[in-house]
Amino acid sequence: MRFSRGHTHNFTLIELLVVLAIIAILSALLLPALGKAKAMAQSIQCIGNLRQNVQAAICYTNDFNDYLCVYNEATSPNWLLPLINSGYAPMKSLCYYCPSTPRSPWNNGHDVTDSLYGGRSARPTVSNNSIYIEYGNGATIKRFLSIRKIMNPSSFYCNGDSFYSPGQIQLAWVDNQAGKDSYFYAAHSGMMNFNFLDGRAESVLPQMAAKYYARNLPSGAGAFYYFTRYKTEGYIYGQE
Repeated sequence: MRFSRGHTHNFTLIELLVVLAIIAILSALLLPALGKAKAMAQSIQCIGNLRQNVQAAICYTNDFNDYLCVYNEATSPNWLLPLINSGYAPMKSLCYYCPSTPRSPWNNGHDVTDSLYGGRSARPTVSNNSIYIEYGNGATIKRFLSIRKIMNPSSFYCNGDSFYSPGQIQLAWVDNQAGKDSYFYAAHSGMMNFNFLDGRAESVLPQMAAKYYARNLPSGAGAFYYFTRYKTEGYIYGQE
């Protein structure tokens, strides 16, 4: 009995080029979808982080007669350290950072730096001082937010996506004045993530963030400054 020996078939150059072209087309179709899925996952994680942060702040206010320490010159004037020093937040947590925005490599031996989610500016120079009370002076100033004086707690955002343009990082201090270098930031496909005094966190358009900002001003109107995803400054005049 005779058996025929099998013959192997080598790909021709044209066949290889066709396969590579198909792979390139599939990659072009799939990569944008994968990028959108990654961005959506980062936004969801960011909202979860912000919700945990505001829950810690609410626990603080429940124990301190509806006051929230938002500025302490003696330690560091950012929103997080008063919560850590009072035992309401851990020293180290990824919940303090947006997964979509770079943070500073400065760490000074621990993870708590000023490169965090942005907090509504509570430095003594900010406007709308009627909602704050102060103790001490100079290097010992402590500033507290009076929750009872907030006109619309459900629209009063505490923390959110932030961006510091010189360092290209997120920053704990956010100013809402023209020509500054640190603003809230539309980090998620044109949306901004915030947490609110009623305990929720959500994505909002800059136009809605401007309305939320205006609702808690005595005048009911004001300019809301922010950075776009292209790191350029914009503002919206929010009013009710």
